[in-house]
Amino acid sequence: MPGAIAEDYTAWTWGYNFFGQLGDNTRTHRSSPVKVVGNHSFVYLCDCVGSAAAGLKANGEIWTWGGNIYGQLGDNTKESKSSPVKVVGNHSFLRLNTGSNHTLGLKLNGEVWCWGRGASGELGDNTTTGKSSPVKVVGNHSYDQISGGHYFSGALKSNGEMWSWGQNDYGQLGDNTRTYRSSPIKVVGNHNFVCVGCGNHDFVALKASGECWGWGRNDCGQIGDNTTTSKSSPVAVVGNHSFVSVLMKYYSTIALKANGEVWGWGANNGNLGDNTTDSRSSPVLVVGNHSFVSIGVGDWNSRAIKKNGEVWTFGFNGQGQLGDNTTDNTSSPVLVVGPFNFIALNELLQSEVDDVALEWRYGEQATLDDAVLEWEYETLIGRTGPFPLHYRSTT
Repeated sequence: MPGAIAEDYTAWTWGYNFFGQLGDNTRTHRSSPVKVVGNHSFVYLCDCVGSAAAGLKANGEIWTWGGNIYGQLGDNTKESKSSPVKVVGNHSFLRLNTGSNHTLGLKLNGEVWCWGRGASGELGDNTTTGKSSPVKVVGNHSYDQISGGHYFSGALKSNGEMWSWGQNDYGQLGDNTRTYRSSPIKVVGNHNFVCVGCGNHDFVALKASGECWGWGRNDCGQIGDNTTTSKSSPVAVVGNHSFVSVLMKYYSTIALKANGEVWGWGANNGNLGDNTTDSRSSPVLVVGNHSFVSIGVGDWNSRAIKKNGEVWTFGFNGQGQLGDNTTDNTSSPVLVVGPFNFIALNELLQSEVDDVALEWRYGEQATLDDAVLEWEYETLIGRTGPFPLHYRSTT
């Protein structure tokens, strides 16, 4: 389910809708954007990588819709919904992310709470039992970022440490083993990361220098180290690239540079945007001389937004996932139809999050970091806020 947030903070979605994950109160696939029902205003829209979607509101509420066989909607049921329902428990979250069949929320105090499928330990509550309402990840850790994959999860601390839990068949937990974990374990190597993302069975992370590192499953080259050998500890992406944002889903990775270029590697059903369908084990440039300010990634499709609010997409389009009013696959960017001025894809609109809460959560450093992040995003997008939280600082 691709999607984007418009200037009025409404959520718009398109593509596959078998479980109601478009949130338009139907189960009809859409090849052009439709509005999520209910007059909701979201500051973050999390694309579904399984069957469910989720949105975060400025007041910290998480609302979910779509498939719910594992309780991943967090409404204390296992009934699928084609319109948004509120996650139970009166929680207030700062961040949100979804895995294949589970959901993660990060609170202001750094706690991570999870719900949905738990059979591989992906909820991090020291059990392998699924939950249809939020449970706290064990260990008294304090995190800054979260990400969910296929039956595993990860979280980044403010000191740059990466911790993970859940399934580990391909070494995706990064602890140099293939052992499943139902509680957090630290990724090996004494790395200092600033941005992380889960794929299906793999991880990708950025350092402050813009270097990209990956680990886990690599049969399609999605780690980007010019091999197709899986890794159980982090390895650097080849090519001496410097990125400001990176996302991974479904055996492929895309990353954004400060100059607006988008690069991709891994499995390729056109979703790498290099005008081929050849898998790549090292980064290739998306064709067309485009300049983008933000990226999004789904199952076999990718998208990026320009400073004028246009969203461009590429990849698989069998149910209208590209939003160009067709079902034709494409290996180069095409424009999403409609008179829309979108402001966000996969990023949190930080200017809409309560400033007091941010200061309490991050302390005095928040003022400096926020200023740098705002300046960086204004430079890229050419307008003042809102701006994404996930861009790395250049300080």
